[in-house]
Amino acid sequence: MNNATIRKPAESNPFSQISKKRILLTVLLSVVLLTALKSMFSIWTEFNAGILSLLITFGVISILMKKWEVSWNELGLRSPRSYKSFFLSLTLLTMATIAVALLSVFIAKHFFVKPDESLRFAHLAGNLPVTLWYIMLGWLVGGLVEELVYRAFFITALQRILGPHWIATAIAIVIPGLFWAARHVYFKGAYGAVFMFFSSLVFGACYVLSKRCLWPNVVLHGLINTFGFINRY
Repeated sequence: MNNATIRKPAESNPFSQISKKRILLTVLLSVVLLTALKSMFSIWTEFNAGILSLLITFGVISILMKKWEVSWNELGLRSPRSYKSFFLSLTLLTMATIAVALLSVFIAKHFFVKPDESLRFAHLAGNLPVTLWYIMLGWLVGGLVEELVYRAFFITALQRILGPHWIATAIAIVIPGLFWAARHVYFKGAYGAVFMFFSSLVFGACYVLSKRCLWPNVVLHGLINTFGFINRY
């Protein structure tokens, strides 16, 4: 029998029946794809390079997970246990994100210069159709796919590789946070990367503490992107 077909208890790691070596190779492949494809696409479209590299990497991960018979529902897309738990998680996540935003500004302004992002989003100003398009992308690509890749997949995969100990889980949250922050340096600079890193820690902790329920992350991430695009409009 294929060991990937053995069903896992709901609270165990969804990758528990997949070898650590295979998971590690998939994590490394994902990092290479995200980095190399972004560099390649930047030659033609710097604005959409991150989106394209993310979507292709997500597709590759999805194909491998299907082969392993592990679904995205198991990694976080299942329905919340209850609306009460969902709204509680969303409220706590929002409060924690506001706190780290204030902390990030305090730290960043003492060490880095805030970059001018106006040119990158100048085509949104007064352009409602384009703004609505990017709000949709902000939910589907930013809110959903980024959370699936950077929180659901990377954290769960690293937990499988490193083990169930809380220190291993902390490392599994920190590593994707560093990579996610680095992915945003090209237009947010080191100033913005500080917030991206700390917010990733908060989102990762919420994902783990909510027992792999990703919806609070998706909703808040989508709302943050929405408010950002509306502000630029």
